[in-house]
Amino acid sequence: MEVLYIVPYENDFLTYPSIYQSMEILQESGVEVSLVTSCSIENTDMRKYTNRVVKIPYFKHRNPITLIVNSLMFSFHVLRCKPKNIVIFDHHGAEAIMFVPLFRKKVEYIYFNLEVLTPGNEAQWKFKLRKKIEKWINYKCKLLCIQDDIRYALSRKNGIDNQNVLYIPNTYMYDESIIQYKPNKPTKLLYTGALEYWSLENLFNRLDELKDVEITLAGWAAGDCLNKNMNEIEKHSNVHVLIQSLSTEEYTNFVNQYDIGFIYYSAIDNENVRTMGLASGKFFKFLSLGKPVIVPRLPGIAEEVEKYNLGVVYDDLSEVKAAVKKIEDSYEKYHKNILKIYKETYDFRKFADELVVEMRNICRM
Repeated sequence: MEVLYIVPYENDFLTYPSIYQSMEILQESGVEVSLVTSCSIENTDMRKYTNRVVKIPYFKHRNPITLIVNSLMFSFHVLRCKPKNIVIFDHHGAEAIMFVPLFRKKVEYIYFNLEVLTPGNEAQWKFKLRKKIEKWINYKCKLLCIQDDIRYALSRKNGIDNQNVLYIPNTYMYDESIIQYKPNKPTKLLYTGALEYWSLENLFNRLDELKDVEITLAGWAAGDCLNKNMNEIEKHSNVHVLIQSLSTEEYTNFVNQYDIGFIYYSAIDNENVRTMGLASGKFFKFLSLGKPVIVPRLPGIAEEVEKYNLGVVYDDLSEVKAAVKKIEDSYEKYHKNILKIYKETYDFRKFADELVVEMRNICRM
């Protein structure tokens, strides 16, 4: 039995552990998984998660014409696969296959919603068009997977709901063999992810408040945010910037070199970003390795940290230095507590096993 995973953009696949790990667990259950994407997945570390890769060109939407042409081309290639079961990731995936239901009636769909499409900076007409496409595809789906009740409420507010809902945080499988406990002196903070306007622009304007904190900002930079702020960054010798794209193993080894995970989002006026919570892969990467976290007081993520004592919640950047000191003073206790909580509460395998059961009930397996 085959399931097609629709993940059109490269970053969508490489940055969401719940995508590739659910593929791995499905394969363990005897299901053939095909990844339909625009990225080459050249490194063998990613290829192990799928039985085959169907590579189809897919471009960023500049206008409605690009969107329609993109979707026609992508949908045509998906139809050639003669799919029976499709898992769609985000509105990107919904847009990519919007013509498939018109030409192939007997397909079972599941919507895995990791990024809630909310009104942002794009033109209102474009948002309405994309939302209509997303609603059309979601109408065909028999299961909606989302991260937590806060994200589900936001999804419903923006027109995406389902009678059958499954909560699956964007977390990692627990693996004791990859965990290292080697605290650094001085303590090293790490931010990972997008080095872009929506994620870090406000931080660059307030680096003086982190002057006594050793911090590394690592990830990808698609826009010009870094270049525009480089003069300010270079004034602070405690701030280190690394532009990199790592395999899953390399990423694990890299994070293991640091002591504390630092979470920051600039664009909290965007509800999808503001309620990131259990959709935050970086948050769970730190925890999966026993790293305490320092997080902003945002819905979802702050409650988890305070409920389970996973680190420190800050209301303002001026509090980060004191947060580092608090964690330093009890680092081993934080480390042991986090691993215990992670194994009991966040291990991805527990959520994925439930997904496999749901998929067997829905799909033709």
